[in-house]
Amino acid sequence: MKSNRNMSGFTLVEVLVALAVLTIVLGVVAANIGSSLQISRQSRINAFASEYVQSVTERYRTHWSVPANYTAGSTPPDLSALASKLASVGLTATINAAQVINPDGTAFTGTGQPPLRRIEVEVRQGSNLRARLVTDIGNPQSTGLR
Repeated sequence: MKSNRNMSGFTLVEVLVALAVLTIVLGVVAANIGSSLQISRQSRINAFASEYVQSVTERYRTHWSVPANYTAGSTPPDLSALASKLASVGLTATINAAQVINPDGTAFTGTGQPPLRRIEVEVRQGSNLRARLVTDIGNPQSTGLR
């Protein structure tokens, strides 16, 4: 007698091979997703740091456009709100706005109003520098720098 064995389906070996291939593919995809997420996170932190240094610099520029504020070298208001946002993502900032310079970049040692004030803003995550901006802001009463 003839046996009729026209059964369709997969053998156990075929199923195991397919599962092994699927496991390898999923492992590779998962590893790539993890590194992509890390890169995305670092990009967001760098963008946030860049936004901070630009915002601080612009606040100084606006604040020092008033001659009395420029003369005093005073700090613009509301920088603490920006700093607290920075701290919330694990970043720290350093602002140096004490330098007064001549148009050629040398230190201003004369009397009276300095022609330029230099502001340096750095943002770090631990010891890693994330953003840095150095800007010279001219004396609003000077006609020679406009």
